[in-house]
Amino acid sequence: MVKSETPQQLDVQGGPEVLVTISYAASRQGRWEEKASADTPLSVVRDAAMAFFGVVDHVDSAGNGEVYELMDRGTTFEDLSVTIGNLADTSGNLALRLVRRLVAG
Repeated sequence: MVKSETPQQLDVQGGPEVLVTISYAASRQGRWEEKASADTPLSVVRDAAMAFFGVVDHVDSAGNGEVYELMDRGTTFEDLSVTIGNLADTSGNLALRLVRRLVAG
């Protein structure tokens, strides 16, 4: 298990927790894994994982660039306001992939 060492640790307050694991194919440091409150938005998890992997979204003035998306079994999550508790399985786990998408302007 690889634990995030970024300054942006997820907030775990009382209530149910979800163990979130995010893999990124280009990572040399393994997967990102963290426990967080079930009411944590997916956007917060995405930001923390991107910091761990050292990647950022970038689109230039011509509209070319790369963005990072969270996926599960071929489905891209477009609504990042959904909470991880709504996506977790019955045992309180959530496994996702971070995928780089190239954007052509």
